[in-house]
Amino acid sequence: MKLNQHLFLMAILIGSWSQALAQSDPSSYCGPGTLWSETLQQCVPNPAIEPAAYDGDDDGCIAVNDLLGLLSVFGDCEPAGSTIYWFKYTEGWPYAYGDWTDEATEFYVADCSNDSGYVLTTDLSLTMEFILDSGDSLLWCGNDTVYPVMPIESLDGVDAISHEDIPNGTITVPTNYGLFYMVIPQSFEENALLLEQAFFDQASCGWAGPFLTRRELTIYGEPYWLYSVNAYGALNVLCGY
Repeated sequence: MKLNQHLFLMAILIGSWSQALAQSDPSSYCGPGTLWSETLQQCVPNPAIEPAAYDGDDDGCIAVNDLLGLLSVFGDCEPAGSTIYWFKYTEGWPYAYGDWTDEATEFYVADCSNDSGYVLTTDLSLTMEFILDSGDSLLWCGNDTVYPVMPIESLDGVDAISHEDIPNGTITVPTNYGLFYMVIPQSFEENALLLEQAFFDQASCGWAGPFLTRRELTIYGEPYWLYSVNAYGALNVLCGY
């Protein structure tokens, strides 16, 4: 009789202990692959091992097709940093006459929706995206005449105006006279000094000077500054930056 009483008391104690543990740590109720949600006050699937994250074709199974889909994009990644642009104005679309940093400068942008075949605009953001989206040349509206589009050079994955991001020799000026333009994201810290200090040099470490003027614009939703500078010959990152 005493043995049965002891077993009964032990069962009560174990039950009380389990109940107290569950009250203090409700996650003890959660099964494999689940976590306790304090917000929902219930067990939820663990997102770290959610199978749907690996089910590329959404058929409810993790199979060979999902693995092949992953291998097809293996190694792809979004480039880090931003894109910088540079150019020297040459004849061709957008047929701009004047300093690009001057807000009064007008640009001829191709537009076949009107009789003239173009629109005249001072919108620099519209003009830059028109150039970047147009390729090397455009067919004139209504006939077979091809007109060139002004080339723009670019470099992806740039975080700063430095040798690490823009090695010497990367940026060069195609002709030795007139204004040269650079388009730099407004997020770069160097923007605070580019009109005051020289970050670029026409040689390796010879003559250097700050940019002359700048103007705001937006390219594909990202805010930029367009800078002008009198450049003669090569334009590299200045030594020391």
